Amino acid sequence: ANALLKTLEEPSGNAVLLLVVDSPRRLPATIVSRCQRLRVPRPAPDVARTWLATVDPALDWTPWLELAG
Repeated sequence: ANALLKTLEEPSGNAVLLLVVDSPRRLPATIVSRCQRLRVPRPAPDVARTWLATVDPALDWTPWLELAG
């Protein structure tokens, strides 16, 4: 936690840090206070499948989306 706090306080150069968590309430308050919260909604399965098909059209993404929930 201390190393992360130091990085958040003094990022190098033009760094952009993305901290992805599933339970933000479990983070120490000192870390939360240095972050900007952005909620990213889960896309609908059809939207996700269409976008993923542009990445690899030959792959059936349905099982992967089901696994990811």
